[in-house]
Amino acid sequence: MDSITQAALGAAVGGAVLGKRLGRKAILIGALLGTLPDLDVALDYGDAIANVTEHRGFSHSLFALTGLGTLLAVLSARFAPARDISLGRWWCFFTLILVTHPLLDSLTTYGTQLLWPLDAPPAAWPIVFIIDPFYTLPLLMALIIGSVSGKVRSACRTGLVISCAYLMMAAGAKWSVEQRLTPALAEADLQAAPVLIQPTPFNIALWRATVIDEDRYYESLISVFDRAESSHWNRCVVTSNWRPALWRDR
Repeated sequence: MDSITQAALGAAVGGAVLGKRLGRKAILIGALLGTLPDLDVALDYGDAIANVTEHRGFSHSLFALTGLGTLLAVLSARFAPARDISLGRWWCFFTLILVTHPLLDSLTTYGTQLLWPLDAPPAAWPIVFIIDPFYTLPLLMALIIGSVSGKVRSACRTGLVISCAYLMMAAGAKWSVEQRLTPALAEADLQAAPVLIQPTPFNIALWRATVIDEDRYYESLISVFDRAESSHWNRCVVTSNWRPALWRDR
């Protein structure tokens, strides 16, 4: 997801965990740490292609981020002025802020190496576009309300509940599209081909299905409001060994 969304998510998580104790400081720390995993864009892996493919690598690993969260928790419990905050609460604060970043990234089309350094394929379950204001705005509104009113924890928790509900709606929308797509693939004799279903920009109502069949690929736009059981497929010739990063075999 975009940096604003990741900062808002981190700030909301921080406020939900320690907003009652740290107030606006929890929001600020959460926003800064929420964008930390994306600093790997400053690294040069040798060429433009490698820079793209290696992004969301080690800095998005659940193992690495959990380790960093644990380190920050130990240091905070030892040296932070807030002596009444337990090590466990510090651990939840830092770790949840950090790991929610790659978990949200894994819900977009681009793969995220959650299990680095294990030899595992990037995780990608695309249910939201990389920029989705309907997900981000509830978080931003919650942060503004919490900062102004001083009720940081309750506002942040409300924002997170709304944003999580939106993700559940997105998952339901994709499931609906998959159910509608099954007979359309059978009608086009493409039921055995790999298919990628992803939301179109800024919404979860209109989805794009892409299917590779030997030297051709097919695309179709499907709305959750469509009533027709079939879809119109646009056929194109594959001119190279191009393949999208994520495929789900049907």
